[in-house]
Amino acid sequence: MNLSYQKELNQLAELLNFGADCFAKQKIEPSRIRRRKQFFLAMTVAAFSNIEAIYSLCKEKRSHPCLILLRTLYENYINAKFLFCSPNLKHYYILVLDDLLDRKKQFYDAVDFLKTNPSYSSSCTEIKDLEQALKETEKRIKKTEIKINKYSGKSTLDIRGRAQYIDDYNKRNGIKSKSVKWIYVWIYRQLSSSVHLKESALQDFFERKLDGSLVVYLSGNPADIKRILEEAYNLLRGIISMFLTVFEKNHKNPLKAEFKKIYG
Repeated sequence: MNLSYQKELNQLAELLNFGADCFAKQKIEPSRIRRRKQFFLAMTVAAFSNIEAIYSLCKEKRSHPCLILLRTLYENYINAKFLFCSPNLKHYYILVLDDLLDRKKQFYDAVDFLKTNPSYSSSCTEIKDLEQALKETEKRIKKTEIKINKYSGKSTLDIRGRAQYIDDYNKRNGIKSKSVKWIYVWIYRQLSSSVHLKESALQDFFERKLDGSLVVYLSGNPADIKRILEEAYNLLRGIISMFLTVFEKNHKNPLKAEFKKIYG
C-alpha cells in the first residue's frame, strides 16, 4: 500500500536501525559506568523503546496512542537534555528528588485514606507497610537534598524550569538549537490534553462532514501520522546525538562522525 507518509516511515526505520547499531557497537557495561551515565543510559533506552512503539503504531495507522507516547518522549527528552547540560551530579540528584517527592505524596495520601477507610487495608496493603515506606522515602529525600545543596546555584524541579535552563545553557555556550522552552510551551503542553483526554483532545476522535455526517476515528486520524513520525524522528536524532557524546570513548568516535555526516 502506497502511504502518504511512507517516506517518513522509512526515515524513522533507518534512524532506529542506526540507533540499534550505536547500542551494539558501544558495548556499554552498566555496572562499570557511573550513576549519571547509568541514568542517562536508562533514559535513552526508554526513549528508543517508545519510538519503536510509535513506528509500529504508525504502520497500523493508530495515531491516538502515538500522541500519548510523544508527550512522554518530550518529557524524557527535556530531562535528558537537563542531565546532559550538568557538569556534575547536581541535575541527577534533582531528577531523583523529583521522583521521591511524587512517591512521598502518594504514600502520604494512601496512609491518610486508609486511616479514614480501614476496611481497605486488608484488600490493598497494610497501613503499617505504607507508613514504613513513607518514612524511608522521607529519609531518602533528606539525604538527596543534602547532596543537592553541596552544589551552588538554583535547583530547578519543574519541567518548565528545566526547559528554560537548557535554553540559557545553549545561549551561554553558543549552541544553536531549537528553543526547548518553546517545545515545552507549545508542543508538550498541547500533548498533555491527549494524555488526560481533555475536551480539546476528544475532538480528535471525531470529524463532522459538510453534509452533517459524523466520522469516528477509532484508531486515529491518518492525517496526524506524518507529523507524528517527523516529531519522533527529530526526537530520536537529538537523543542519539546526546548518547554518542556522553558515551564516546574518544574524540575520533567513528559512530559520531558517521551520525554527523548522515543526519547533521
